[in-house]
Amino acid sequence: MANAVMQAHHGLLQDVGIRSDVLAALIADGRFSIDAPDNLLFLPNDTTLAQASGTVRHAGNHAPVGDAQKAIFDEFGRRDAGGGKTYADLMGENPATLTEAERTLRSQIFDQAEALAADLRDYTNKAIIDGRLTLTKTDPKYAGMTDAAADAAWHADIERVYGSAADGFSEFQTERQALSAFRAEDDAIEAA
Repeated sequence: MANAVMQAHHGLLQDVGIRSDVLAALIADGRFSIDAPDNLLFLPNDTTLAQASGTVRHAGNHAPVGDAQKAIFDEFGRRDAGGGKTYADLMGENPATLTEAERTLRSQIFDQAEALAADLRDYTNKAIIDGRLTLTKTDPKYAGMTDAAADAAWHADIERVYGSAADGFSEFQTERQALSAFRAEDDAIEAA
């Protein structure tokens, strides 16, 4: 059997669905599917094909990308929900044990978390499509660098795409407001 030249890549990485309490709660509640078609991009896993098509190559370990995504969900989950609880705490609570006010707030938090997941998924997919986010330090972009230099450059590029915890992931927070044009284009492609 021949090797596939294209591979499915999850916009929100699979391990983030396990490691993030917020995303795990959305998945458990049926409000996000990690394997849904809109969370998948098919990318070349061959360097020559990626260069010829002007796309990012799918290969290797994406852990630093997943770490950035998890950190964004963690920041959301740490928000104060009152009563000594965080958003993540309230998302993990059994609704039957909550007051009416807590159930209402929990529902609102789930709505916000669902919007965050969709925005982070679409923003990540757009950054990959635009070539701003590479998925491995072995990407041709880092050719000729030492392993340590390629790793540092890749991490710096990831921070340029998402921002950092220190700045509240400002780049992602700013750019998520501009996703409507990307979604309209994606919807038009899907409708065609």
